[in-house]
Amino acid sequence: MQLQPVVTVAADGRTAQARWREWGLLGEYKKAAFWGDAVMEDRYVKEGGVWKIASRQYFQNFVAPYQGGWAALKPNHGNWQSTIAQEFPPDAPAAKPYAPFPSVFVPPYHYDGNLRALQSRPPTIYPRRSDDALGKLEALADAKELQLARTQSVRAIENLQAMYGYYIDKGQWKKAATLFSRNGTYEFGQSGVYVGTSSIERGLSLMGPQGLEEGQLNNYVMVQPIIHISDDNRTAKGRWRSDVQLSRGGQGRWGGGVYENEYVNDNGTWKVSVLHYYVTFWGDYAEGWAAKNFPMDPPSRTVPPDRPPSVVYESFPKLQVVPYHYANPVSGKPHAGE
Repeated sequence: MQLQPVVTVAADGRTAQARWREWGLLGEYKKAAFWGDAVMEDRYVKEGGVWKIASRQYFQNFVAPYQGGWAALKPNHGNWQSTIAQEFPPDAPAAKPYAPFPSVFVPPYHYDGNLRALQSRPPTIYPRRSDDALGKLEALADAKELQLARTQSVRAIENLQAMYGYYIDKGQWKKAATLFSRNGTYEFGQSGVYVGTSSIERGLSLMGPQGLEEGQLNNYVMVQPIIHISDDNRTAKGRWRSDVQLSRGGQGRWGGGVYENEYVNDNGTWKVSVLHYYVTFWGDYAEGWAAKNFPMDPPSRTVPPDRPPSVVYESFPKLQVVPYHYANPVSGKPHAGE
């Protein structure tokens, strides 16, 4: 499965780069089953109006047996090529050799230092046009320009949320915090609300040390976006699902949850203004989510939040319907709640 794209198109529209996450369900009938996890960094080129893959760097994180899962993997700093890869040698060696999980390796980002992936047109106040033929034409051009900007904003917010996911996967709390607006907020489960980029960085650090440690897996996959841009292209709201793979101290864990977020167009660059992750469940890897569940963490005493949780709820097996930021598209009515 190819998930969580961050796509950056060059200004001339002729080339592009993208980062993807790959989730693999691998195996052979009645013989073996494996989980797979990888990141891909691609380059694309447009030839004769058709996009093609120019190069692909495939960074495999792990292939783990279903029995025991990723948390049971042992360090491997030697030659971990498959027999197929050894039988079909490459044309050139890997650009940067690395060790797979449980070692921590960060595949290089094509977008670090490049804000193009997060940009749209800055919020604009269009002048009132006259009612003559020229004024109507100008008003139509204004409307088309705004429509294009709002379309660009959808892609920018998809990129923004995906970047956040890739950064927290590798314990890069400072980089993740820079994606928030100056007075942005971060809220995870029942851990409380952190306000402002420096405080958000502290809150994110509750997930582990900077850069993580060997044996720690922190995969928060961002999928299933529903994004609504405001009419004036100044703000937006988005809903996301996250399927989570964790490893802590040799113990594997499944997780799941829903984001209901808000975003702001900061002079042409989109930033997170409100990030709220509602925990659906934490489940043991071996026993599954239906057999053994873990409660949500309460507010930290060592890294206290700036505010208490904005919504008090319990995770699975309790039912929590995460509030929808949008009305039912058929009835036009807002969700009544539970």
